[in-house]
Amino acid sequence: MRRAVARMPKPVPWSWAGPRVLPLLSGPRLDRPGEEMLHSVAGIGCAIIFGLPLGPRFAFVDRDVAERWECTVAQVETAAMENLARLAAKLQPRDAPPGSLSGRIVRVLTDRPWASSLILLPDELVRVFGHHDQVFVTPGSGTLLSLPVDMPTHAIADIAVDFEMAERWPLCLDPFVLEDRVLGWCGLADEGSDRDGDGRG
Repeated sequence: MRRAVARMPKPVPWSWAGPRVLPLLSGPRLDRPGEEMLHSVAGIGCAIIFGLPLGPRFAFVDRDVAERWECTVAQVETAAMENLARLAAKLQPRDAPPGSLSGRIVRVLTDRPWASSLILLPDELVRVFGHHDQVFVTPGSGTLLSLPVDMPTHAIADIAVDFEMAERWPLCLDPFVLEDRVLGWCGLADEGSDRDGDGRG
């Protein structure tokens, strides 16, 4: 990471950042006065922020930086989504190998610091994981798990918490569900409308 930071121009110009910035799912955070992150809301309904990859981590984009770039949120988001689509197009199903958790076959995409952001590209998501009904858990920016849609909610919650505990900055997001080829986020569900009435927060 130190090498990546050393290679980054200072201050970072948009000509350098534009082809590199990526959208990231936003975890729990409260911005401090004068240090407001650049936020947006993805089409699926969850909050996103933006980061410049520095090895396995990211330098996050705040509003002051975006203003220096003379870029709107929409402009940064458009560039970030285009960059993500370019990276996601290189993924193959074998990049999300199967494993076993709680007696069920699962699949996990790791070793990409932006792995969980694949949830923002439903077409690429189903190309990699398949179009069958499934639940997606995003413990951190670099981890995306696919779980069987019939797995009990308490088991999904336990798995999510276990993976989140291993993350330096856990996202703590409700699961995403692919049903009938339509991707939705459980964080938008009305209270009490969880799949079996025992969902996470």
